[in-house]
Amino acid sequence: MAEAVAQAVLASVDHKSTQHRRDQAFQYLEKIKNNLNETVGISLKLTSHPHPAVKHYAFRSFMVLIRTQWKRLSIAQQEDLKRYALRMFQMSTSISEPFLREKISDVVTEIAFKDWPQRWTRMFPLLCEAAGVNSGKRNATLVLMLLRIVRNLAGKIIDFDPSVPEKRCREIQEGIRKVLLLIQRVLVLSFSLPTEELAKTKESRNRAIKLGLEAIKSLVDWVDPAFIYGDLNDTKQGILPKVFQAFITSEHCVIAADILVVICQKTTNDKYNQILRQLWGPLLDTNKKLFNTKMQDPTRWVKLMLSVLSPLGKMTRYHLNLVSAKGEHNMPKIRQALLQYLLAMLNNRSISLAKAAAELWIFILRYKWEEAVDSSWREALLTQITEACIRQNRRRSWTRSLEASEYETEAEHRAGFSALRSQVRVMFELATKLAPLLSLKKHVQSYMKSLKDVSRIKQGETTEIITEANFILDAHVSGLESVIRSIPKKDKKNNNVIGMLGMLLQELLKVKNLPSASEFYRLQTIGCLHPLYKCNQQALGAALKALLQGVQHRPDSQKNVMASALDKDTQITRKRSLTSLIAIAKHERTELLPLFEKLSSEVEKMISQEGRLKDEEKMTLIESLIPITNAMPESKQIAFIKKIVDKPLKSFDDISSHFKDTKTFGISAGLATAKAMVSSKSRQFRQEIWWCLDLVRVIFRHALKRLPSVIKILTKERIRALLMLLRCCNQLLLPQFLSSSSPSLRAALVDTRAALEEELKKLPYSAPKLVVREIHVWFRTIRACGYSLLGTAAKGLPVLFFGVAGNDNIGGTAFEGLQSMPPIYLKVVLDQLLPNYLTCYPLENQAQRQSFARTLQPILQGMFTRLSRGWSHHQESKNFRTNELVEIRAISSLTDSTKSFVGSLCELFCVPLGISGMTFIRNTFYAATPTTGSNNPHDAKKHGERKLKNNKINPYVPTRKEIDRSNYVVHFILSDQRLSQALFTVLVGMMAWPTNDSVVNACTLIVRLIPELSKPKNKHILVRNAPMLTKAFRMALRMMSCLKKELEEIQHNAYTTVLKEIYSTFVPKGMNNLRQILGSLPGVEKPQISFLEKSLMQEKANKSHRRAFKQFLFRYVVANNQVMSCIKP
Repeated sequence: MAEAVAQAVLASVDHKSTQHRRDQAFQYLEKIKNNLNETVGISLKLTSHPHPAVKHYAFRSFMVLIRTQWKRLSIAQQEDLKRYALRMFQMSTSISEPFLREKISDVVTEIAFKDWPQRWTRMFPLLCEAAGVNSGKRNATLVLMLLRIVRNLAGKIIDFDPSVPEKRCREIQEGIRKVLLLIQRVLVLSFSLPTEELAKTKESRNRAIKLGLEAIKSLVDWVDPAFIYGDLNDTKQGILPKVFQAFITSEHCVIAADILVVICQKTTNDKYNQILRQLWGPLLDTNKKLFNTKMQDPTRWVKLMLSVLSPLGKMTRYHLNLVSAKGEHNMPKIRQALLQYLLAMLNNRSISLAKAAAELWIFILRYKWEEAVDSSWREALLTQITEACIRQNRRRSWTRSLEASEYETEAEHRAGFSALRSQVRVMFELATKLAPLLSLKKHVQSYMKSLKDVSRIKQGETTEIITEANFILDAHVSGLESVIRSIPKKDKKNNNVIGMLGMLLQELLKVKNLPSASEFYRLQTIGCLHPLYKCNQQALGAALKALLQGVQHRPDSQKNVMASALDKDTQITRKRSLTSLIAIAKHERTELLPLFEKLSSEVEKMISQEGRLKDEEKMTLIESLIPITNAMPESKQIAFIKKIVDKPLKSFDDISSHFKDTKTFGISAGLATAKAMVSSKSRQFRQEIWWCLDLVRVIFRHALKRLPSVIKILTKERIRALLMLLRCCNQLLLPQFLSSSSPSLRAALVDTRAALEEELKKLPYSAPKLVVREIHVWFRTIRACGYSLLGTAAKGLPVLFFGVAGNDNIGGTAFEGLQSMPPIYLKVVLDQLLPNYLTCYPLENQAQRQSFARTLQPILQGMFTRLSRGWSHHQESKNFRTNELVEIRAISSLTDSTKSFVGSLCELFCVPLGISGMTFIRNTFYAATPTTGSNNPHDAKKHGERKLKNNKINPYVPTRKEIDRSNYVVHFILSDQRLSQALFTVLVGMMAWPTNDSVVNACTLIVRLIPELSKPKNKHILVRNAPMLTKAFRMALRMMSCLKKELEEIQHNAYTTVLKEIYSTFVPKGMNNLRQILGSLPGVEKPQISFLEKSLMQEKANKSHRRAFKQFLFRYVVANNQVMSCIKP
């Protein structure tokens, strides 16, 4: 039979065999595999077969047999296999094929996983004796095989291999500790095996060193540091010198760097300081050597540099004190070399390297500046750091050429640069706090030089030149804003600081011939020189004059063109000018009071100019005046507000009768036909609505906090008019209305500007495209302003607002058409009105509760239906997580709408956003345990303690009223089958979304539902929602299997918490299908589940429960690709 099996194996690997012959061979081999006794005998005979493929089959059969059938073998058979494995190990030198020797090592490893060290105690001594580890006659080939066994054993433990039970891992770890001295000798030998001897068996010394390093990497994280450092009296012996030798050779530097990172991070014992101190020089030399090496593949060079830099980074973070100025061993050369190298890295064109260097510089500037940098170096070093940051703050174009870019896609490039720019801004702030004048001087000088260079660019230059100039100015503006913001308060009135800013302002006012595409950077800079304006009234007046000119900016070639047809550069210039005006008005309110009359008259004159400015630009000009009035006496402020708002309010009151139905509103607004859109009467009607709503919104935004009485602008009649107006707007968006409307109106009502441009291309040439654009902006603005005002009324005038809203059936007015509303329009409702509406609705009596329930049902049903329709088709697998898709989805309107809705639900449920919300829920809504805090409402003795030590109200502890509202709403949603199913659909979809905040908030809301579902009186609700809970449980397991072990900690915690809460709460209540789901995971058996449940029962603390569950998940779920196939969605 052995010969027949050999023939079948040979037929299966012979490319000359027919497909039919191969199929027969495979079927025969599968049949033989099922017979345990025959498999053992046949495999023993086939190991002596001359053909390597047959031997490979024999060894592989042994592996499968040991892995799957070990317990079925008798003890005698097991002992025979152990002896046979040792004999094959000893005879491996006679085998010429390296892959067969690897299989023999794997067979020994598989037996070790089953029986070592308890029932095979002498395995390591026998293997070491066969390899000659303790004698002068070592066998290089057997040492190499022994390395593989050590690597495999330690590797599976550290990787939490699900095929090895946790108890066996602990036993193997203990066995490794007992033979650690032998393992240490083997590892040391791996670096000195003779090349000639290895070559005889087709092995190489590089292979031996790599195996040794992989074994050390698996061991170093959990063994005693003495294993690495060896004898302190003879530091040249031991493992560390060997690892370091491998590190300084580029061939093995990546693995060696990983080992050194763990060593540097883990070593806290002072007795090893002398050795660590000696590492500084070689680490720096290796980094410099590779840094100065030129490679053809820049991507590979960057990866090598990051690997080599990682141990140096850990040394800088954890052991900089060993070479610091205040240390016992002052080593200025080492420190100076380190700082100069990090400076060179910061100056490098590679974004990844610059980010790594910036991270270390932030650490040094924030924590180690005084300690690591001598006083004589500081000024020069800060100057160099500032210059490097200014260069790195400059945007860079992306190219697909690998020689020019380290990123494969433009999205990756943008994400990398965005992260670098964030770090650079932090460095600007830290450097400014250390030396304000020096940092500001360097920025101002550099900016002024760049302004002169850009001003020399002639009009009509190529786009590439203009773009590069804009990148330079953008870097200077963003850097200067960070520096000015970071100047300490005591230094903002320093004469040198004021003089430097004044010099910059003079240069900005002097420059007149910048390219039109670069003009807005000049105006943006003028708006951020706040310390100067507080001390110099003349400079403030000059800045205001320049910004007002910027608001009316128009290129010479377009002087006779309408405001709505201005080019993009001019629109941006005006927008930046207006933004700068508002910024100055907010920061310098008192300083602007003497100039207020002049400024307001200038604004009034600009607003009165027909066709010069757009309506939104005129409103922004008004908005720049209102913050200044906060510095006036209240009576004067009220008089000014009354002056500007009376006429628009009267006009709004006069036209509010046109909101009684959508048809009347459409005719009055000129929406029926293209001809009506351009009529002066309809344009006047639209402008009056816009001006009134937007003006009141602006007043509330800037003056409501100081003048709460200004909210009385919203009378009962005006609130009713707003509700009717928003009902008309929402009905315009209904599919049945859009299908019968004109093409021009359909184009104007689309939700995005990109969609608008696409629709405009479809319109005929004679269509009023400018007016369509105008109506698009108008419609979006009045909806946003209307919902903002209603939200303010719901919060500030709840009695009046809900009296009107209840009478007018708000579910059918302001919230009409939610089920079909485009996501961007839906987001306005979610952001502006829904949170205040849900959280401020009075629930004082049963009648109000019933009214709230009647109103809440259609709102939530519409929201859930709209969002769950988008989420139900969402692909849950995270294999698609490329940066382009993440970016596209991160900015998608559906995602933004869902985030806003979840934020509304969190407010309604009285839950904070983020990972802290889960702890808050445990402390607030769960039954008291020995570890829950005083926030727990079930703790009668401690409930209600909302005061801090200084007798102030603690806003993070909810009141009883807030808790009752939360419990009522949760119960209401879960009691309605359609609502609860739609809610779970949205939340389960969000759990699969590849962003941290979506995952965390979805898991937080699911955890919030659990206390209500677990109440005994709600058993019928639990039965109805059990399938959705199970679906959430499955989804969390599937998504957790896609995560990496060492990254995505926030998502780990979110998924772990929701899995633990569902399992520990509902398995005792009879949901045994959850236990079956865990049992179906690869490698999980009943003893593991029993051990987990026993841990959950014995421990009382929530942290202990989460720790036990996390250990289970990390062993069997995280980074396990098999979970997706085992756990169906």
